[in-house]
Amino acid sequence: MKILLGVPEYPPYNVGGGGEVFKKLAEGFRYLGHEVVVLYGYYDTKSINDPIEHYCEESGINFYKIPEIPTPKKYPFLKTVMPPNFKAWLKLEKIIKKENPDIVYLHGYGLILINIISNICKKLNIKYIYTLHGAPVTQNKVGGVIKFAYNIYRNLYGYKTLKNAYKITAVSQYTT
Repeated sequence: MKILLGVPEYPPYNVGGGGEVFKKLAEGFRYLGHEVVVLYGYYDTKSINDPIEHYCEESGINFYKIPEIPTPKKYPFLKTVMPPNFKAWLKLEKIIKKENPDIVYLHGYGLILINIISNICKKLNIKYIYTLHGAPVTQNKVGGVIKFAYNIYRNLYGYKTLKNAYKITAVSQYTT
């Protein structure tokens, strides 16, 4: 089976523990004999025109490093939340069509890259499993324009991504 893993970050470009979890998943799927492709968000971009990088590890896992719009220094908590740059966004559907996965496994709520991949999956009639790691809360603490933008996002994309998932899983029974 060919599995496409869509994640917001991947080592060594990760800010939290999620990156290690995604790495273990990719390696575990490969160990079980599956063909694995990882699309991950890359937040350490230098410009809004950085290209997608494609590479393959010795393990046989294929990677696409998807450059995101540079994170405003004032909001470092947005590192894995920023959308892919326009050039990368336009290439995502072509990559997914080319890879032609049997299933897509997406992670993380409140992440624009993940929502874009889910929309492409819906368009291409590819089933996806969606794993929730929790709902973002920082936007409510910061308030203002960040909270306003997040509420628009949630209503336009967040709920739709959940609704269109083939299956939804969570990392804990306490995930909200």
